[in-house]
Amino acid sequence: GIAGATTGGWNSLIASPSRGGGGMGERRADLFAILGPSGAGKTTLLDVLAGRPSPGHVITGDVALDGERMSNSELRHVSGYVPQDDVLPGTSTVWEHLLFNAMLRLPGDVGKDETYRVVVGWMRELGLTKLAHAHIGDAFTRGLSGGEKRRVSVATELLTSPGVMFLDEPTTGLDATNAAKVVDILAGLGALGVTILLSIHQPRPDIFRLLDRVLVMSSDGRVVYSGPSLDAEAHFESMRNVPRKPEAVNIADFMLDVVLSADDDDIDAMIDDFEKSDVRANGRNMTHTLRVRCEDGDGGGDDDDDGDDAAATPLTKYVASYPRQVRALLRRMVRNVRRHPFLILLHFVATGVASLGLGGVFFAAGKDTGGIQNRMGCLFFILLYLALMSLSSLPVWREDRLLFLRERSNGAYGVNAYFTSTLLFDVLPMRVLPPFFFGLITYQMIGLNEGDEDCLAWFVLTLIVTNVAATCMCMAIGAASRSVASANAIASLCFLVAALFGGFLLNKDQIPRYARWIAAVSFVNYGYEALVVNEFADNPRTFTLTSGWNSTTLPNEVPVPGEKVLSTFGFHVAEVSPDVAVVCAQAAFFACASYVMLRNAERETAPTWSGAWRACARFVGECWRRRYLVEKRSAARATTTTDEEESMLPSSEFTVAYDSDEYSSDDDDGEEEEDEIETLLDEAPMEPDATPSADETDEPAGDAPGDLHRRANSLLHDIDEEHAVSPHDGARNAAVAPMALRLLRDGGGSP
Repeated sequence: GIAGATTGGWNSLIASPSRGGGGMGERRADLFAILGPSGAGKTTLLDVLAGRPSPGHVITGDVALDGERMSNSELRHVSGYVPQDDVLPGTSTVWEHLLFNAMLRLPGDVGKDETYRVVVGWMRELGLTKLAHAHIGDAFTRGLSGGEKRRVSVATELLTSPGVMFLDEPTTGLDATNAAKVVDILAGLGALGVTILLSIHQPRPDIFRLLDRVLVMSSDGRVVYSGPSLDAEAHFESMRNVPRKPEAVNIADFMLDVVLSADDDDIDAMIDDFEKSDVRANGRNMTHTLRVRCEDGDGGGDDDDDGDDAAATPLTKYVASYPRQVRALLRRMVRNVRRHPFLILLHFVATGVASLGLGGVFFAAGKDTGGIQNRMGCLFFILLYLALMSLSSLPVWREDRLLFLRERSNGAYGVNAYFTSTLLFDVLPMRVLPPFFFGLITYQMIGLNEGDEDCLAWFVLTLIVTNVAATCMCMAIGAASRSVASANAIASLCFLVAALFGGFLLNKDQIPRYARWIAAVSFVNYGYEALVVNEFADNPRTFTLTSGWNSTTLPNEVPVPGEKVLSTFGFHVAEVSPDVAVVCAQAAFFACASYVMLRNAERETAPTWSGAWRACARFVGECWRRRYLVEKRSAARATTTTDEEESMLPSSEFTVAYDSDEYSSDDDDGEEEEDEIETLLDEAPMEPDATPSADETDEPAGDAPGDLHRRANSLLHDIDEEHAVSPHDGARNAAVAPMALRLLRDGGGSP
């Protein structure tokens, strides 16, 4: 149940849901709805309750579950949140999307078979079994309807069996039939012990009848009613200056009409009437009971054996390990490219056509003055062409920005894993392979330096690292810009300036003093210098300069070595490696800048340059803070660890972690895995409204996902009391948690 809505505002809201949601045979939980006109603050209130307040909002008061005060991070771990807009990967199927989230969000002791069963079970409950292999849909692919996408979003959050579910206007954008289906499914989840809190604008009568409790807000965000939905009509009709509801009018429409037509004095009168009502008295008693439990530290739950001390036990931010997150993200990216291969094919086709065309234009470049010009020109063009092709990386962080923010906030994966997987996926196939083949083709066709094989290797390496540097710069610009159009303009300007001071259009010795710093930071300058030095330094061929006039006394052709050509054009470097090293450093700098911008996306919907600088400062400060905490924790552990505690340190035998090969996607196992999936889906009822039978709900099926974790928490609580250990001590968790899991697995019930 929900209680504690303070009239005139919402300073302290307390919820007492059924813990361990998702289990069968538990008491029915509430379906609680927040009603109010547009702009009343329904979404803001829901975000606060879900532990996801908007940046810049100052929140006072407490949110408690089962009488335990919860921080925002703890709320996010024990609850599910479905925003108003469905943000889903369009190229994935329903099964692939749910399995992806289950792999990353279910506890580490849940095996592969159990993960499949959890996914299939929730697909059955929400009527998604027929849609298992249907694509969700995006701008290129037709997919699910709005109601079906909403059910997929709900199923995604139910995978972890949360005790509370928050939904922001789940019926918005749906037709009447789909809206009723969605709310009916949510009402059915109450039988599974999941407390549902949702905001809704104007529910139909059949939807309103499914609601257990409602909270009605005025236009300025004040609470005028909070209580059972069945008592709402009688309460509003008993208010002063409120007419009786016509029989043909929906009660929800009636309440909203009353609130919208009321002025400030009328709202004050409504609040006063609510304060004096029996509904408010009952709610106040419930709030007082929960508040006393909160202050006394008496956690909720109907049975102490449940041991669900989620608030007292420190929670890890992400369940899956960093390598596991990266692998899962890379697999999804590869799958998306297989289904939409246009961009990557365009890179390879364009590279092949451009390399053959360029090789044909500069085929077998000569060694005379024209040949020197052609060689230097083609090297510059190759570099500039590859740099401009990197503009396709500008929207990398924006294409899946909303999906990244949504899945990250839900605890699927972190910024580090997303950044690493995206960087690897964009760099390897599109920034390394195309310049590699481009270099091999053009080098032979143009007839560049025919010295040792190292010249070809340095040539290709220079193209690759320069292309990667340009890509990382585009990523940083794209992450810091408000739109792709502005990012395109900024990146194009940066490329033009870098090319101007790259050493080809402007002689390096003739660059004005005040502009030399631009050349010093231009990746084109270092990349082009490396290519030119690689071509002319130590070249076994002798080049010739032609005079352009016929003379009987002066020679028309003057042989010159490659080093002289370099010095003539302002290149005074004899080695390639220093320039390549500088370009690599610039690529690393731009990659770090992209990472900082991406972390800034956690706090700002549209990143700005000022926000980027603030993010840099926060990032550095966070690094120092974490280093200080680690050193402090290590020092405390070294001074407090006793021989008895050392004997409790976990052995590798009882470490709970994901097996790195547990969800291998090797082709050899693909057919067997697909048959297993089909078998599970065939066993599930295909009707959308299928509900578990009495036999299914009463039959014990062993530990449901998360039961082992909850029982372990119960043992941890007993261990803490026996040894007087703080549950927030990092050393305690490392030593005691595996012991609790070992006792459970060995059949022990107490430490």
